[in-house]
Amino acid sequence: MAFVITDNCDGCRFTDCVTVCPVNCFYGDEKRLYIHPEECIDCGACEPECPVQAIYDESNLPEDKQQWVQINAQKCGELPEVTEKPNRLLPLINVKKIWDLTPRYAAMTTKKPSVWLACKMVAHVAVVVTSLWLRMLVGKASARTIDEHVKWFWQGLLHTSRTRMKCVGRLPAQKACVYMSNHLSHMDIPVVFATIRGRLRMVMKQELGQLPLFGTILLRLGFVSIDRRNPMQAIKKLQQAQQHVRQGTPIWIAPEGSRSRTGQLARLHRGGFQLAIQLGVPIVPIWIEGTQHVLPPGARAVCPDQTVTTYVGSPIETHGLQPDRAGIAQLMQQFRASLLQLQAGKKRLGRAHHV
Repeated sequence: MAFVITDNCDGCRFTDCVTVCPVNCFYGDEKRLYIHPEECIDCGACEPECPVQAIYDESNLPEDKQQWVQINAQKCGELPEVTEKPNRLLPLINVKKIWDLTPRYAAMTTKKPSVWLACKMVAHVAVVVTSLWLRMLVGKASARTIDEHVKWFWQGLLHTSRTRMKCVGRLPAQKACVYMSNHLSHMDIPVVFATIRGRLRMVMKQELGQLPLFGTILLRLGFVSIDRRNPMQAIKKLQQAQQHVRQGTPIWIAPEGSRSRTGQLARLHRGGFQLAIQLGVPIVPIWIEGTQHVLPPGARAVCPDQTVTTYVGSPIETHGLQPDRAGIAQLMQQFRASLLQLQAGKKRLGRAHHV
């Protein structure tokens, strides 16, 4: 199946999706883009690059957008091919569209954003990374030391930002599993580590792994770095996470691939689901609520004194599923339904306990 561009693309001419397409299957005019269904190779490189969440995998296309399959096919036969990003200033309507899709964080909280707190959080990360790096240089970075530094990392970020944590639900007794959650903010990282508590590794975007010193430390710790623009390579990199799970260390993956700017669950990437099926381990869904109030996507200031709640769902078993397109699609549907159920029923899931 091919990818489909929907109505959210109207007026958006960022065209970052075009620059990563390996087969040049985009067509369009000054108003919007379309994907040729016969030329698309279903690589998925364009999906995470879309800032307005207009690109869908045809298998995950909502019912109210099914007509766009035919529209894409028809328009691609009428419009010229688009192969490069326009070399001009973005029109004002583009900025307005992104702003309209961004939640009004100022209305969500009465706390004043603080750049100073953000600087303190960066300084804390630098201290943790430097301490661990020095221990690695002298050969004193044992597994216990690494886990202590990871704990120091997330505790310090939550303490510095004055973020209160609550958790609803129970974590599974089985350690060998794959945790998956929605993705709202960079603060999701310390929040998930605070929720799971024990040893945990995560799948991160390639840009984090390329950061000087910090990225090197993350890779040395066993974190898995993937290139979101190269789905085939990303799937191969995910195989590195198998040894962690087999050794009893759970993996955390945000299958949306990028932070949601609307607060709603975006489209899911299949790599993590294929990994869980191949390992035969369950997927534990976690719905995160409130991190977008602490540090919104693209923000450089932190809103202090916020409450973040995580809702842990029942494990989704993968036994009996095959790591083919049908099996992965079935597992993705089960996960999406479970996560949306957590979101819709979070008020009646039970009493929260402080983390």
